[in-house]
Amino acid sequence: MTDQPGSRGISVGGKASGNFATGDNVTQRLEYTSTGVPPESIMSFVELMASGIPRFGLSAEQESGVRDALRELEREAAGETPSPSRVERAMLALGGYLSQAGAPAVAAAFMTLAIRLGVAPPR
Repeated sequence: MTDQPGSRGISVGGKASGNFATGDNVTQRLEYTSTGVPPESIMSFVELMASGIPRFGLSAEQESGVRDALRELEREAAGETPSPSRVERAMLALGGYLSQAGAPAVAAAFMTLAIRLGVAPPR
């Protein structure tokens, strides 16, 4: 999102908050700050994103990177207490690979999340 009038931040997963913005294929930016995320929220996110990978239009390298980031998130969720810094690092990697893939991948990931949250009808 941007600082432009009418823009809004996105908060997903309880105490996790993020700001994910893609640019014009020249500049792209991802900001994510984790203040502690319940393991069940991480697992739900991992399952949701993993199910959407076929719709994201990723290259083989991008898909591999996304899957690696999701596995890291899964490892954190399986531990006793997820490390906010490791969750943040994995989310930055995930966002980076989606940004590399461009707007179609970001839109597909966004719609996957929106459908899951019930704010968009399933296609």
